[in-house]
Amino acid sequence: MKVEIETKFRIKDKDEIIDKLISLGLKSKGKVTERNYMFDTQDMDLKKKGTYLRLRIDKEVKLTLKGKVKDHEI
Repeated sequence: MKVEIETKFRIKDKDEIIDKLISLGLKSKGKVTERNYMFDTQDMDLKKKGTYLRLRIDKEVKLTLKGKVKDHEI
């Protein structure tokens, strides 16, 4: 199974970060619109565990399960 590590950054000014990325020689590959459908039990059992199940639809359809990983599990 593929393991993915994702890092998120909170951006206050979208245009500023775009300009910075361009100044570093990067080029935009265009916008991607996606739809996300989140699933959980009626009692929100997944959320309570810090996990979520998502169906993401963009150019492809992907079912992802995201959750916390303990340091020794990576």
